[in-house]
Amino acid sequence: LTNLDITLVPLPDIKSQGFKLAVFPLAPTKALILESRRVTKFSCTTNTERNGVLAYIYDGQYGHLEDYFQAIVPSGRAIEPYSCYASQTMDFLLHEGDKVTYEDLTIEMLAHGDFDQVRVTRKP
Repeated sequence: LTNLDITLVPLPDIKSQGFKLAVFPLAPTKALILESRRVTKFSCTTNTERNGVLAYIYDGQYGHLEDYFQAIVPSGRAIEPYSCYASQTMDFLLHEGDKVTYEDLTIEMLAHGDFDQVRVTRKP
């Protein structure tokens, strides 16, 4: 993989066909995962609309109560009040125009609408 454009269907969308998740292996126990997320009636909310792509690293060598999940977030995101919890949180989702890099993979959010279009580029 050097360059891939992929359209992701939001996880709660049960009517549309397509990819809901993209997995990019990084090591035997580690992968970068992309999921298209949308606010549902069960979602906790913030001032920022929580619709976009969640990019995260999953490391299977870790288990319960260990750091097996690491979100990849653009720098400069503000901490916001969260409707479900007393503590505050930041918006972990990628929105149109966002670009993040992890190791040799760059994820760029190209378009957001009913679906999310993402470009994944790997440095040679």
